Amino acid sequence: MALQGSLGHLGLADLLQTGLAGQAAGLLSMRNGAGRAALYVGAEGLTLLEPDVLDAEDLIHAFVLRGVLSGEAVERERGEGRSGLPLIESLVASGELREAELTDVLAGWAEDTILDLLTWDEGEFRFVEGPLEQRRPGLVCRTTVDSGAVLLRAAQRLDERNEIASSLGYHAALVIGLPGITVGAQHMGDPGPRMQPLLDGERTIDEVALLLGIGGFAALKAAHALVLAGGARLPTAEELAMCVEKRLADHAYRSARGLVLQWIEMGGPTPRAYESLALIAQACGRTEEEIDALRMLAQLRTSSGSPGAALGTLRDALIRCPNHPLLLQTLRDSAEAAGDVASYVDSTLRMAENALQDAQGDRAVALLEPLVTAQPDALGVRTMHAKALERCGRIEELVAAAQDVTRRIGRRCRTREERDAARTFADMIDRSAPERPEISRRLRSALERSDSKPRRFALAGSLLAVLAVAGIVMWPPSADSLLERATVALDAGRRAEAQELLDELIERYPDSPEAESAFQLQARLTRPAQPQAPTVKLDRAQREHLEASAAAAQTALGDLPSAAARDTLESFAKELASEEASALRPTVLKELRRYLARAMHDLTREARGRAEILAKSSTVASSQAKDEGLLRRYLAEAAEAGDAEWTKGLQEAVPILGTYVEMEGTATLHQLHATLAQHATRLAGAGAGNQEGLDACHRAVLALEVDEAYRKAAQDGIRELTYGRLESAEELYSNLETLVEKASAERRFEPLFRDLERQRIPAWIDSKRQLITTIGQRVREGRAHEAAGRLAAASQAYAGLLRTFDTFKLERLAPLPLQVLSDPPGAIVEVNGKREGVTPLVIHYLWSTPVTVRVLANGYVPFEQVLDSAGEKPDWQVEARLAPQPVWAVRGERTIDCAPVEADGNVLTASRGGRLTMYDGKVGSIIWTRALDSLEGIRFRPAYVPGRLYVVLVDGTVHLIDPRDGAPGGRLTLDRPTGDPDVAGDVVAVPTRSGKLVLLRHGSVEREITLPAPPSTNVVAAHGAFWVGLGDGRIARVHVTTGRLTVERIGDSGTSVRALGGAVNGIAATTSMGDVAFVGSDGRRRWSVSGQGDLPGRPAVVGGYLGVVERKGRLLVFDVETGQLTGTTELSGSAPHGLLGVDDVFVTALEDGRIMAIEPEGPHVRVESGIGSTSPLPPARIGADHLVIALKNDEIGLVPVPRRPDSE
Repeated sequence: MALQGSLGHLGLADLLQTGLAGQAAGLLSMRNGAGRAALYVGAEGLTLLEPDVLDAEDLIHAFVLRGVLSGEAVERERGEGRSGLPLIESLVASGELREAELTDVLAGWAEDTILDLLTWDEGEFRFVEGPLEQRRPGLVCRTTVDSGAVLLRAAQRLDERNEIASSLGYHAALVIGLPGITVGAQHMGDPGPRMQPLLDGERTIDEVALLLGIGGFAALKAAHALVLAGGARLPTAEELAMCVEKRLADHAYRSARGLVLQWIEMGGPTPRAYESLALIAQACGRTEEEIDALRMLAQLRTSSGSPGAALGTLRDALIRCPNHPLLLQTLRDSAEAAGDVASYVDSTLRMAENALQDAQGDRAVALLEPLVTAQPDALGVRTMHAKALERCGRIEELVAAAQDVTRRIGRRCRTREERDAARTFADMIDRSAPERPEISRRLRSALERSDSKPRRFALAGSLLAVLAVAGIVMWPPSADSLLERATVALDAGRRAEAQELLDELIERYPDSPEAESAFQLQARLTRPAQPQAPTVKLDRAQREHLEASAAAAQTALGDLPSAAARDTLESFAKELASEEASALRPTVLKELRRYLARAMHDLTREARGRAEILAKSSTVASSQAKDEGLLRRYLAEAAEAGDAEWTKGLQEAVPILGTYVEMEGTATLHQLHATLAQHATRLAGAGAGNQEGLDACHRAVLALEVDEAYRKAAQDGIRELTYGRLESAEELYSNLETLVEKASAERRFEPLFRDLERQRIPAWIDSKRQLITTIGQRVREGRAHEAAGRLAAASQAYAGLLRTFDTFKLERLAPLPLQVLSDPPGAIVEVNGKREGVTPLVIHYLWSTPVTVRVLANGYVPFEQVLDSAGEKPDWQVEARLAPQPVWAVRGERTIDCAPVEADGNVLTASRGGRLTMYDGKVGSIIWTRALDSLEGIRFRPAYVPGRLYVVLVDGTVHLIDPRDGAPGGRLTLDRPTGDPDVAGDVVAVPTRSGKLVLLRHGSVEREITLPAPPSTNVVAAHGAFWVGLGDGRIARVHVTTGRLTVERIGDSGTSVRALGGAVNGIAATTSMGDVAFVGSDGRRRWSVSGQGDLPGRPAVVGGYLGVVERKGRLLVFDVETGQLTGTTELSGSAPHGLLGVDDVFVTALEDGRIMAIEPEGPHVRVESGIGSTSPLPPARIGADHLVIALKNDEIGLVPVPRRPDSE
């Protein structure tokens, strides 16, 4: 069987890997524009048959120049009078040339050529199974190349070959070196410098490669490098034309052909190029290639406005290749363009004739119908059109065409064309429409009249005139005369006379067209039988019953051979035969006679037609074995014609009708009955006698169905499998299997099934079905793992499937699952730039395909990961821990112990050495910087009130600084501070070592509050008061405006309060003994828990939860209302600064540089990033949406509040 298709849909690599898998050996032919190639695909490998890329003389010459052969040996062997390939063989046989040397060269060139063919992505191919036929001798066909090795190297070389083709073209045969430019070697062993002087505009790249002893592709690659480096150039179209003429003069057709292909590719199609290509093909005996070149030459001339020249070219080509379909098509197109009606009609008729020979009746009809419409009087066209209609089984249209031609011919054929048309149409009508004999009779009558001589008519007329005068009539009235007289009598109301004339016409001319008209006229005379007046033996009731029975019998005659009609006629025959009906019998029978004749005439015609249909079975089976449409139409007709019930009914009706004929029948009725009986007997034997032919027709139809199903399965099935569409492939193979099973199940199809078994079609189907079953089972296993949530197992199962069947493109059938997670969740996931959804998300990607996953969220650094999509264990999960994206980052002081301060939207830092730096809050640029003179520096966070900064030094000095430019505004001297001050309105509270809380306002001391114990924490301003922890386990609350002091104990007297944290409805506190407490806004303790470990940092409250961090890195979360522990989590590191409550998360900076944002419920880590540093700078909130944190490389940066992405 043959396989054909487009190289654009199924390239050579796909063909060798999948399309021809499981096929027997055969010939693979390919075409790409003017390029042609032929490979023999066998079990041993690939054999290159076309193009013949090496010339024997060139190869021998190269061997001599390279010293592989001696010139004397060549001349000695040539002296025997042999040349070409025999000379090569004699040199090998004599030992002058090592066979391994020759084989290596030939195999290398064959492989390079096949690799070039793999780049063809346009054109068509055809594969025909069978042994290698004897072909034109060539060099490279002596070797066979391993297809697997070629495909392996193709994967490495195709990109290089396509790059070369983009610069030099696909048919680069000649480049010209530039002598004034020297190009050095690009790499070790680069043949470019050696090739450059040899590229003289005469030698082709292949010839230079032979001289240097390198492969064709290596030489082409070096030539490409020379062109890119400016050491060589491409030839012009004129230079190529001159080279082609020289090669043709030297009969170097192989190299001339390569130059012509480059000429066409570079200079565009020209008549000279195609003429040269046709001349080369003719000289080499390549007929198909010559025809292609001539066709393209004609098309070029037609498109350039010279259709007349194109017609001349095509007519010359048709002399050598008559009826070549492609030439005829091109001739038809050119004739239409040139307006040459005669050539257009002639080529169309020849194309239609070819289509009929190929059993393509529908195509022939489509070609001829426009001509029939345009030239209805062209009898040659009408005849060919009728043949096409007959071939297609369009009998009604054939009959209509025959009637039209009959009217155009008239009573006598006047020309040979009319005689040929009349004869052909008459034969077709007899063969395909026997129920219309009047048409063929008229045509044959016109033929007979055309054959008679006028003189004969004159003599015959004189003789008949003499006899008529003597009263002697030599012939009966004609059918035309009887029909005309009956019509006149009927119109005049003489019904009895009309009836007699019609009866006489039917008896004399039962098969004539006039008899058909007579039956129609009798319908006008139809009326119930009118018997004569009853005799004394027949009463009125009997007479009425007999009349009703006669009317029923008339109707039943038209319904034969149905069982009800037979019963009615048999019953009425018995009734007529009775003695009671004898008086009316003659009248009834006379009235019934015309119905009886018509019934027997119609039954005879139907039986004859059915028998003829059945008799054509063998002829149809043999002549129309390739026309499925005609075969199916014939089988439908044969099934109707061979209806056993109808045939049996006819056989039973014959004796019943015979009863009526015997009663009072005329000679004509007896003759009609005998004819009917004869045809009924013939029909009964036709079904059984032609059963073998019918079986052959059924086999032919099934063979065509199997062939079409196999073609689809071999072409479309492989393609569907290749692209992983198992359901479509399964349907194709299942359809073919159903037909094969049908062939094996019925005895009449046994020869066809044996033929299918010889071709191993059932085994081929089983192998493909097994392949689909295996793939489907493996896919289902992977999907089961995926449905159960075992994504790693599913990924490995899919990858194993894809590696096992790597020749098929099953990636879309078994995409690999990938789970994408992110902290925080809700981030956007992009795969190869396309948005897929938000985390957490499960997506799928294709195996062995580059895949880049990006996880994005506003305010976070994008996360990106390139997947390992082709490894043993492909990636099945991506965990993206998103890091906050700094708004800005600047290099700062390394020794900053206190948290930054927001001042008018900007950020202020204070270093341990006493340097103040104000940064622009939007871009991070330095607005101003100032160094304060201090031996001990700054360790406490400055306080900001609108228009003034309070900077508290370790020695108790308070500097007043203008936040706009850093200008000093005075200073105060206090006792040494113990913690960070805080601000409530325009009042600043500073805790001092002397046990006082100093309140500052408007740059001076407003009030000093003596505390009951030394302060041990930073000051927290909240709920209209200043809060500070004391060294005896109590918390002091000082009202901002009145200075009223209240205290509340949260721990034993031997403990000290370590840290405070403000909350919406109170204050969170920790002690040195591990107590955690919450004090309401009224200053009363709500609850406290003890024994929670070493808690060095500050607590924080967010969303109804209170959080603290143990020194070892354990986060504890309590319900702020009840004090119940709700959860813990390990941070895997110490957080010396404690927690900062920001919106709905706890934010902390760990000693190892990690920055974490933790949701209290769970608790769950929302963000964990290593962007921080080990700097002592604690994180601080700046405004509603940002934080300032210490970054790596001694930088500080402004980052967004770590919110969930879906909250943006």
